[in-house]
This record gives sequence, C-alpha cells and structure tokens, in this order.
Amino acid sequence: MQAETIPKIMSTIDMRTESHQILDRIDDRFLAAVHALLQTYDQQNDSDEVIGYSVGTNEPLLASEADDVFEAIVEDVKKGNYIEVDDLIAQKSARWQSSTKYLSLTPLKLV
Repeated sequence: MQAETIPKIMSTIDMRTESHQILDRIDDRFLAAVHALLQTYDQQNDSDEVIGYSVGTNEPLLASEADDVFEAIVEDVKKGNYIEVDDLIAQKSARWQSSTKYLSLTPLKLV
C-alpha cells in the first residue's frame, strides 16, 4: 500500500502571491472574465453583510434582503397581524401552567 501524499495547505499570503503570478501570465480575455467575477463577488460581499438573524429559524438576515423583510413586517403590523406583549405573556404562562399541572408536588421519600 502506497503512502498517501498529504496536500500542501497554502497560507493566504502564498495563495495571493501565486494568484498574482498566474494573473500576470493569463491572456486578456480570461483576465477580463476573472476581473468581472472578482468585482461581482466584491460587490455582493459588501452589500450582503449579515445584519441580524431570524428569531424563529436563526437564519441570517442579509443587508440586501432587509428592506423587503422590514417592509413586509410593517405591512403586517398595519393589517393588525401582531400580538401585544401582555397577550404574549398570558399565552406563554398558560402554556407553561398546562405543561406543569401533571407534576406531582408531593415530596419524594428517600429510601
């Protein structure tokens, strides 16, 4: 059985240096394509910053999606689709009480 070769892991500095060397050797058409790819990535990276997380699903909220999400929330509130804090507390308390009503409050005997 041959010994497996372990791939060399390049540092970020090594990757940047090698990338610059490769870019110096490629033709103009391919360079233009790589440049367009890098510009698109850079623009998306800047505008798609994570600005928060969904409470229910813990999914990230991206800056590019924020306006649509916030507008939808405002429309829901205008339509009356919301719950007041006192009602939420009452619901949570009722749910908690119903889940604990079957618990025995008699002390356990230690043997």
